[in-house]
Amino acid sequence: MKPPSERPSTVAADEGPEKRKSKPGKSKPAATFCGTDNPRYLRILAALLTRARTREEIDRIAGASNERAARRST
Repeated sequence: MKPPSERPSTVAADEGPEKRKSKPGKSKPAATFCGTDNPRYLRILAALLTRARTREEIDRIAGASNERAARRST
């Protein structure tokens, strides 16, 4: 490891945590949800608002599951 005097300087190391914080009044406005009229997305959003779901559950809720096809082929 190089001695501290020989290490390359980085912006994050030079500024320190107090200078990296955003300044008051300079933050970006909160993103707004424009919405969707897609029934699949609406079902997924409603389900995710209740609790976390697995990918398989989301596919089933959205109507994109291959569950029925898998049952028929067995």
